Amino acid sequence: MLFAVLFAVSVFSCGFFGNSSPGLSGIPIVIAQEAKPSPATQPAAATKEQIERWIRELDANVFAVREEASSRLIAAGTPAVESIAAAIRQGNPEVVVRGVHVLKEIAVTLDDDEDQSVRNALQKIAQSSLRIAARRAEVALQSIDEIRSERAVEFLEKLGARFGDSNLYSGSQIQGSLPTVEIGPEWNGTVRDLRRLRWLNEVRQVALVGDRVTDEWVRQATAMRHLASLVVKRAKVTNDCLDGLKGLNELRFVSLLYTPIDDGAATHLATVPNLSSIRLYGTSFTPQGVDKLRETFSKELTNIDFRQGGFLG
Repeated sequence: MLFAVLFAVSVFSCGFFGNSSPGLSGIPIVIAQEAKPSPATQPAAATKEQIERWIRELDANVFAVREEASSRLIAAGTPAVESIAAAIRQGNPEVVVRGVHVLKEIAVTLDDDEDQSVRNALQKIAQSSLRIAARRAEVALQSIDEIRSERAVEFLEKLGARFGDSNLYSGSQIQGSLPTVEIGPEWNGTVRDLRRLRWLNEVRQVALVGDRVTDEWVRQATAMRHLASLVVKRAKVTNDCLDGLKGLNELRFVSLLYTPIDDGAATHLATVPNLSSIRLYGTSFTPQGVDKLRETFSKELTNIDFRQGGFLG
């Protein structure tokens, strides 16, 4: 069986990041991925009967049979997921160990935006009362996330994204730095490619820069559940680009710089439960709109830095 090796990437500070120190550390991770056969040699899909037989063989007396069954189920892919999950829930120790391993291996061979049935199956097992199975499923999910995050960094970097630490601002004050990805003028990917942003586990700040930035770009960034800071700069976006903010419980900082966003964006900003700082530079917000924004957040919002005009820093 042929394997292709994917190498981890080292991320660095540049551009938007100024002279800040490197952020995401490039720790080498080697990932073995099964090479896909050519159409001419593509094996026939496994039948239901074959899948059920291989699952039974996960607990065979002969080690070689158990190993072969595991390999066959990994090759069978997503059609085997439901049956494997059902077998794991029966609690047989050998089936639990091998079954969770098989589900993890199936998951890491899928493209990031493919069928989520494997992840859903593992999450259900992780929440079950079967302690050994639940723990192994939790570890498998963590491993999947780490592998996908490494792949996403490599993929996005090849398309022009920049990774590193950059300053975090509250008003005009620097509040430290955050691991950041910048998507700017050098980006040569598509909106669909930006779906990989959601797999970046270590990134906490996204900077979208330039007149190519669209509402959909911002929506892809706000699909990152652990986002702490969002920067949109010199972008031709509308108020609706912020409609994905609701439910981002870790989002604390929003910077809207030199964009046509106006008072209507306050409706979306008000849905962020823990927002503590907003920078509005060179937008179409009015002083009256900012006053209403302050009233909306009351004591919860610690800082709104509102500036009108041209280049304002």
